Amino acid sequence: MARLILIYLILFLLGAGISYLGNMLGRYIGRQKMSILNLRPRHTSILITCFTGSLIAILTLTFAYFSSWEVKTLFTTGLNEFGNRVSEVTAKTIEQAQTGGVIYKPNEPILTAVIDGTKEKEQIQEQIEELMSYVNQEAIQKNKTIAETMKTEFTPPEDGKIAGYYTNEMNGLVETLYRLKGKMIVEPISDNYVLLGDKFSVRFKIQKYIPSVFHADDTIMYGYIDGSKTNEEVMANLSKLIIRAKIMAINKGMIENPITQTLIEIGRNELINTSKEITTKGKNCKVTIKALKETDNRGPLEIYMEVE
Repeated sequence: MARLILIYLILFLLGAGISYLGNMLGRYIGRQKMSILNLRPRHTSILITCFTGSLIAILTLTFAYFSSWEVKTLFTTGLNEFGNRVSEVTAKTIEQAQTGGVIYKPNEPILTAVIDGTKEKEQIQEQIEELMSYVNQEAIQKNKTIAETMKTEFTPPEDGKIAGYYTNEMNGLVETLYRLKGKMIVEPISDNYVLLGDKFSVRFKIQKYIPSVFHADDTIMYGYIDGSKTNEEVMANLSKLIIRAKIMAINKGMIENPITQTLIEIGRNELINTSKEITTKGKNCKVTIKALKETDNRGPLEIYMEVE
């Protein structure tokens, strides 16, 4: 959506600028009684206006050609071939999705990193480039894992680069981080569906870095669970309590770990032992969820429980 708005804004300014210049030129020629191709000044002014309108159309199509893959393909291959290519890509996406061959979905986070925006622009970009090297490693590893699952082959690119970025995205990110002058979490996210073996581009999502959302032994939340219920009911109620703790952590600015796809982690034995302790008491118990250690907002948040 942001890209579409930007394109419309550029076309609006481009058209307005050309129209203004064309109008000024036409008026100037009319006042100076100038003639082109032996036309009368009035007709010369009309010719300039028509030329300006044509120029707007040509520049608009040129801009669309170089900024849109779809328009470029339509111009170079024709409508039928364009439709065939779209059908092929769609069929390939559906087929690989059905067989588990989708590496990333649109807007799916890949990694997170803390970027120091207090540095100079060159140093900020170096930090992002380093992050992108890890993105490539993670993407290649995920391709290998899915290829093994599908019992097929995946050959990494010779340069080791399967993930890239748009130059304007990178420049905008560097400028934003430099302007904010602080530490921010940068999250590369996939721009579109990424299929097995495909090279792809990422966009960048940023969020404020909070070094200590929770300290060790901080209380996240508490609730009451009836120990007279069955073990299965107690476990279900403990799970609901953890979900409420997750919502609270999100409200405090925590984000899900893109690799483990978890925000809260609790040992299975911890959950089982807590459930046994509640059922053993056989009464309404206060259960307090606490942070196991100091945690920043990148997660995951490790927790433990206390029963009273």
